[in-house]
Amino acid sequence: MANLSALTQTAVGGLRQSLERFDRAAATLAQPLALVAEDQVSIEGAKSPDWVGASVDLRVQKYAAVANLRVLGTAAEVEREALAIGARR
Repeated sequence: MANLSALTQTAVGGLRQSLERFDRAAATLAQPLALVAEDQVSIEGAKSPDWVGASVDLRVQKYAAVANLRVLGTAAEVEREALAIGARR
């Protein structure tokens, strides 16, 4: 059972990281575009958020979260089966 606990902990850690990255990407997408007035010139240029990268990251983290949830489900199923086998002995 110790290995199962490690599997569950790893999946929970991965899920937590996916949700944190998802939140960061969503926050990036929520940033407004920095505009420079037409009659102004800026040497630095207007820095805009990386909306494309954030959109891709949202999608990737969605699938990473789903994968970690499936690992958790499989770990729970294996644990139930192991307990059922142990109860039959």
